Amino acid sequence: MNAKEIFYGKVALVIFLLFVGVYPAYSYLKYNHNFLSWFPFISVPFVLSAFYFIFFLDVLKNKKRGVFFWLALLLFFYGSFVAFFSLSSIYNVSPALALKSLASTVIQISCLLPLCLSFDRVHQYLSQDKRGFIYISLLPLIVVVIDGVFRGREVYGTWELYQQEGAPLVYLAMSDAFAVIGLLVYIYAVGLYKYFYLVVSLFGIYYTYSRSSLYFFIISIVVFEIFVKRNILFLFSSILGVCFLFVMAIFGSSSNSRFLVLLTDPWSDPSFVGRLNYFKEGMEVISNNFIFGSYGYEILRDGDSGGYIHNLLSYWAAYGIAYFLIFLFIIVLVFIYIFCNLKFFRSNVYFHFPVLMFVYAFFSSLISKAYVWPFLWFSLILVCSLDLLKKQDE
Repeated sequence: MNAKEIFYGKVALVIFLLFVGVYPAYSYLKYNHNFLSWFPFISVPFVLSAFYFIFFLDVLKNKKRGVFFWLALLLFFYGSFVAFFSLSSIYNVSPALALKSLASTVIQISCLLPLCLSFDRVHQYLSQDKRGFIYISLLPLIVVVIDGVFRGREVYGTWELYQQEGAPLVYLAMSDAFAVIGLLVYIYAVGLYKYFYLVVSLFGIYYTYSRSSLYFFIISIVVFEIFVKRNILFLFSSILGVCFLFVMAIFGSSSNSRFLVLLTDPWSDPSFVGRLNYFKEGMEVISNNFIFGSYGYEILRDGDSGGYIHNLLSYWAAYGIAYFLIFLFIIVLVFIYIFCNLKFFRSNVYFHFPVLMFVYAFFSSLISKAYVWPFLWFSLILVCSLDLLKKQDE
């Protein structure tokens, strides 16, 4: 691997980390009418991504890709095409929402693609330079905190931003930032720093108030440890830890807290009831737009975003039946392939982060996330870029 390949691997990693750091600002767009002042800030990873593709395309095009990588990439470009041609109708409702709609498909995935295309170089760097990785892993969290401070206007703005008027849902993106980088560090860090960062990620997700990110962050690590690493001790420790925390919460009169109400009394939870209503409304959209879907239907209906189906069916509602079935086929194929080749994945550290990221994105998208969430796309393209269905003799 020559110096140029090593360099563009580092560039891809920096773009990925910067994107995760500014990701909460994308969510802020739909609540900030003066969105143009924020656009240069969130465009930094995209500009670096364009630089990446312009200067390193000659190296990237020589790497062999599997057919499912190109199929997943084709679906992404089709989704971008649909988003672009839906802008005019959404723009009439809200320019900020139109920009966010485009950013959620085109800009965000473009910032994630470099890591997918040069993951072999990124893996080599993270496996060798542990000290550098410790410093670089702090980059996205620093950006998230600065972002929260600027918009919260206080030192703890990151944690309390969800309470600020005009930005109640940015906490979801902040928790994703902690979760995604937490998974990356969990794979590549060693010693005390690995578990220190795990605790930081758990506290970060908890205090940004996202239940789904916290649940699926823990579930994905447990699934990874049990099925990929065969860590039986981790399984029993996790079960005992969860039972202990649950019992303590019940006896501590915390059963009505946001993190436990789904288990104790889900019908009293406004978020659960609201998402159930969004599901019913989304199914009506699917029945009325069965073939081609209706991209951005929730914006045209409500004058706001967030009212989409919070699961995989949102792709059907947005893009249509053919798109949804192909997308679902790729997801199921990747899931089955990983499950049927666990022995191969156990012995190849190179695949651990793509598998862990896919598990997190799969469970999150299954019952919580929607078509505007970029990380399911990222995890699919990342796994498929590893030349799916072709084992390596490593």
